[in-house]
Amino acid sequence: MSDEARPVGVPRILGFASFGAVLMGSYSIAKPAAESYFLAHHQSQSLPKAWLAVSFAVIVVVSIYGRIAATAPLPRLFQGALFFSAAILLALLLGDYYAMPGSAFLLYVWKDVYIVVLIEIFWSYANLVFEIKTARWLYGVFLGAGSLGSVLGNLAASWVASEYGTIHALWMVLPMLLLLLAASLRLSHRVAAPSPEATTKPRFGAGLSLVFSSRYLTLILLLVITVQLLINLVDYQYLAILEQTYPSVDRRTAVNGDVHAIINAGALALQFLCGGILRVIGVPSTLVLIPGIIGGSIIFFLLVPGFLSMSIAKVSGKVFDYSLFRAAKEILYIPLDYAEKTQGKAVIDMMVYRLAKGGAAFLLLGLTAVDAYTGLGFLNLSLTIAWLGITLALVPRFRKLTS
Repeated sequence: MSDEARPVGVPRILGFASFGAVLMGSYSIAKPAAESYFLAHHQSQSLPKAWLAVSFAVIVVVSIYGRIAATAPLPRLFQGALFFSAAILLALLLGDYYAMPGSAFLLYVWKDVYIVVLIEIFWSYANLVFEIKTARWLYGVFLGAGSLGSVLGNLAASWVASEYGTIHALWMVLPMLLLLLAASLRLSHRVAAPSPEATTKPRFGAGLSLVFSSRYLTLILLLVITVQLLINLVDYQYLAILEQTYPSVDRRTAVNGDVHAIINAGALALQFLCGGILRVIGVPSTLVLIPGIIGGSIIFFLLVPGFLSMSIAKVSGKVFDYSLFRAAKEILYIPLDYAEKTQGKAVIDMMVYRLAKGGAAFLLLGLTAVDAYTGLGFLNLSLTIAWLGITLALVPRFRKLTS
């Protein structure tokens, strides 16, 4: 039995699930608090600058991560990332306490960078520990645990911000990160993972070269880019139609809250059903089925335009992205070697997820410049077709790797 296929007992599975719940809980506190604090110190017009800063920070962090991941064991890398995330948060909170200029801006950037780094290291760790037949059952459970942690984190952030202030909610994240650091030390002793084979650090950009040297990883990269562009564009179109349909701000907020409640409930249900679905249908068929369903919802909107049909497209995209697609996509990495699971995955999932919003913004600016905004629905359909085509090219390679 290989290192990547060694059995993992129930206590260790509970450890992973609990880790995911606390990690996503910390983000559900940090995200609303940092965004609210940002708007209190900067106008919303400053958000594009913050997005650009996030993109630049992610590129730098992924470059550094790729070099370290080539030689450092992943558990140690996980611990280092948790330590520096906590240390940077502490420095920024102290900077805010002593009225350091730009602390609110940097807190906004920090919350977008820390979570994408930690969550992708978490999945890289899981991909090294679990074999495919185990992951099919467990990954939905991990996602569900993360969703439950998110709900509790949102409730905690709301209560603390109301009772003590937004900045105190951000202070809550610090002990959660320290708890995760202690848990990661215990987890690394109980759950063994393969170590990197490299003995010297590669040059900067080696992760990108690794991705483009592998047809399989390149297809995963294209898949993630396409899916995230589509999700962001559908979200934008949904918000535009929501604004037109409900001019009253209060009514709009209520309706939007209902839609997101449906998304959260649907995603949570599918997360806990992932194991059975992936076991019965299989990972390849699941990956093919998802763009088919989302494409059907977009076609429905094109045939019957309106808020209801647009909401169906948004809900279907978000629900599958948060559940089945995420679980199945992570399983795609399991048959790969150590460098591809760590350095390659970092380029694809850490960097692309944060850069996709910028790519969607450029597409929207281009449509507006040529007065073709009404064609956004057809662009979304084209992206869905591209999603399906990439998946059909990827599935045979996955089957070959797992045969």
